[in-house]
Amino acid sequence: MQLDALQELVNIGVGQAAGTLNEMVQSHIHLKVPEVSVLSLQEAQSTLESRLNGEFLSSVQLQFHGNFAGVAQLIFPTDSATKLVTILT
Repeated sequence: MQLDALQELVNIGVGQAAGTLNEMVQSHIHLKVPEVSVLSLQEAQSTLESRLNGEFLSSVQLQFHGNFAGVAQLIFPTDSATKLVTILT
């Protein structure tokens, strides 16, 4: 139940981010519903390694504090991250 609530909060945030990106790049941005997982660092590393087959990645990390604390990461294939930076700069 708590993970479902977290998933919905992240989904709302992604929707708002897509709207902002639409305005910034003046183009329609389609983002998939994000996958939310609560993993240890070792589990996260193992999961990424198995899914990405050695592909290079770029990420943005956000630490948060308050009623609960944690770290959220947005992970992009490096080619996609480069395209996004090029469009935004």
